[in-house]
Amino acid sequence: LPRFFCRHARSRSFRHTLEMTDFTDFDSAVGAAKSPPRVPQEVLDGFAMLDCPTVFNAVHQLTPKPFEVKDQWRDQYVLDPGTQYTDATINMHAPLPSHLTAVVGYATTIEVTTNEPDSHEAMTWDAYYTHLQNTPGPHIAVLKDVDTLYPVGRSAVFGDGMATLHSRCGAVGAVCDGAIRDVDGIKKVPFPVWATGEVSGHGRFVIKGFQQPVTVGQLRIHPGDLIMADSGGVIRIPLEIAEKVLERARNIRGKEAKIFAYYKSAEFKAEEMMAKTAELAAEYDKEHPESFAE
Repeated sequence: LPRFFCRHARSRSFRHTLEMTDFTDFDSAVGAAKSPPRVPQEVLDGFAMLDCPTVFNAVHQLTPKPFEVKDQWRDQYVLDPGTQYTDATINMHAPLPSHLTAVVGYATTIEVTTNEPDSHEAMTWDAYYTHLQNTPGPHIAVLKDVDTLYPVGRSAVFGDGMATLHSRCGAVGAVCDGAIRDVDGIKKVPFPVWATGEVSGHGRFVIKGFQQPVTVGQLRIHPGDLIMADSGGVIRIPLEIAEKVLERARNIRGKEAKIFAYYKSAEFKAEEMMAKTAELAAEYDKEHPESFAE
């Protein structure tokens, strides 16, 4: 079989072609999809023009804390990173579209095995892609390698055929706690992917779990979570405060521009740095009260 087909060749329900089979015949295998809470498209578009560190800072500032925090970086309170962002094992292996700085979408989670000869197939690939195609997006596919025959990362959980299918079915990116392959082909789709590394092959490839909470790079992700990913990694944005997070992130971006301009100026003095930074931040916040509206 051509390499495009090898990813799913062992599935009894394999019916895909390069021209894309119409998946609507398989709706009964999936059932009615439950849509996650929706965030306005203009908010998603706004996040896609920012970066994960800035948006994380906004989430940090807006997350309720057990006591008043006056300085995000100096006060003695740290959010659990396992609810906030992935660790250094998850890196971008296929780049973002040139017009974006990040991708944003709702998590669709699957656990997969890449070699086990007898693992239970919880869902066919036809049904999985039908779910993506029939559920409002944009989607971020989240794949967790749970193979027990070989160490995690020994075989690929994603390739160029899957990138083509995911893109066709409404996904804007994939986050893999496992290895990927066919990176040159993925780039040609194009389709951004985050993973632990790259390999060349895989064995029996099966969906073992669908729409269950998974941990990827130490970040706990639930189905429907709002996920953002860029060149620096992956973060989770709380759905209930997404619009406030965007406004605060824009505030942070503007404030940093003003502060960094001072750092680069002839007036910069290291001994005055902290006081001047606080002064410039207060000035910016006073000029932009909308960033703190309830």
